[in-house]
Amino acid sequence: MAEYTPREQHWLKLLYESPRYVYHKGYLPKDRMWSKELNLDARILFRLASKGAVRLLQQRLGDMNYEYRVERLNWVH
Repeated sequence: MAEYTPREQHWLKLLYESPRYVYHKGYLPKDRMWSKELNLDARILFRLASKGAVRLLQQRLGDMNYEYRVERLNWVH
């Protein structure tokens, strides 16, 4: 995992144990403005998705209410 930062490695290890993870429920564009940790995690997960390591998904639960999930891709070890 040399090409990944320590925080990225943390997420990959978490996803190694469970291939799917709900990382937020609510409205991410608004909620991440008020939480530094959520903002950091969202940026890291987006970076991992751009590297092809994970897939980001969202499901609409209601008005401005979503479930945000991350899934590891099969080739990530």
